[in-house]
Formats: sequence, C-alpha cells, structure tokens
Amino acid sequence: MQKILLILDDTERGKTAFKKLLELAEDGLRGEVSILYIREMEIPPFVSEEKELSSYHRLISHTMEKLEKYKQELENAGFTVSDVKVSFGKYADRVLILEKEMHPDLIVVGMKRSISGLFRKDPCEVLLKRSRSNLLICRD
Repeated sequence: MQKILLILDDTERGKTAFKKLLELAEDGLRGEVSILYIREMEIPPFVSEEKELSSYHRLISHTMEKLEKYKQELENAGFTVSDVKVSFGKYADRVLILEKEMHPDLIVVGMKRSISGLFRKDPCEVLLKRSRSNLLICRD
C-alpha cells in the first residue's frame, strides 16, 4: 500500500493540498495517508512555561477536532488514514523530520502564493532540495 504524507496548515496551501488529494482519489489513487498539520508559531520568551504548555495543549485539542473532518473526508474517498499529527515550528523542518520517521512514497503539499515569498524562500523550495520522497506540490 502506498504511504502518503499530507501536509495541512491554516493557509490556502493546506486547503489546496487537501483538495488535490481528493481529486486524485477520484482518479483512483489509494493508499495509507498520514496527516501532518503544521502550526508555524513561536511563543514569546516572556510567557511562563505553564502558560506556554497550556497554549500548546489548547491549540492541539482545537486542531485535532478540525482535522477529524479532513480525516473523515479522506476515508470516504477511499484512503486509509493511519495517523494525524499536529506540530509546531518551521514548515519545511517539520515535514523533513516526519519524512525521516515514516519514509512516505509521496508527500502532498500546497504552494503558498503571497508577497512574503519575495523576501524569504517558500518551504517548497527547501523540500525540493532536501526531501528524498516524491513530492506533489499543488497550486490553485
């Protein structure tokens, strides 16, 4: 069975990757999907450790509820969803860490279109250079 890593976040790139994977299911793609939801954020250094942990737990709980909808849609489309993870940190770094753990056959990511891309690299560029898996980079 093909192992697929779907990368989601709160931006349009996450929604684009999800929609593309559903389209591929309509074309007959099947496999075992792991969902990685990435939250790019940093807690300011003046926040207490207790408040930081509380914030992380609250965000994870809220996000896992949202991801249940995505999981259900993927299963209805014919995929087996084996894992759902929430991670905090830099987009490309988190994808590469999970890639080393699970060795997917395919990583599905969306490409972000924004003005900020003019000033810093899009994570897809980093993934293209450093990933060892097949990448499906999706745009609208």
